[in-house]
Amino acid sequence: MKSTNEAKPGDPIKTILLSFQESKRIVDRCLLEMQEARANIIHSPDFSTARANIKTDALERKVTAIITAEQRFEKARAKMLSDLEEIINLCDSLDFDKKTVIWLRYIYGLTWEKLAKSMNLEKRTAHRIHGRALSDLRKKQTEQQPLEAKTIE
Repeated sequence: MKSTNEAKPGDPIKTILLSFQESKRIVDRCLLEMQEARANIIHSPDFSTARANIKTDALERKVTAIITAEQRFEKARAKMLSDLEEIINLCDSLDFDKKTVIWLRYIYGLTWEKLAKSMNLEKRTAHRIHGRALSDLRKKQTEQQPLEAKTIE
């Protein structure tokens, strides 16, 4: 049985939702990397020598690690925000319950149990709303694709 956290081949809606989740995980990892790199330089014995303008290879490597982590963070953050913008546009036409299920599940990463409890629903009902939301999003995307093709020609 396929996990609900895997996109079926050719399912662009589920792909963008899961892409956002992966981008968010990468952003979180990059934030941790940056914090560790900064803590590493601040608590380093090389830090006191840096204040005395004595450059060391170790200090330069630590500064480079911070810069690299910040660059990865910015790239991942831009991807995450792009995915989020696409999700916002997709969900624009959904009714409140469908939009809420999509947001709680994919944006906030709630488990099905927590999602259902927060919406005061049975877990099975939350799954049904989720399925209908994905179906509506697929229909919306299918309707938009012919329009986009006509405007390109």
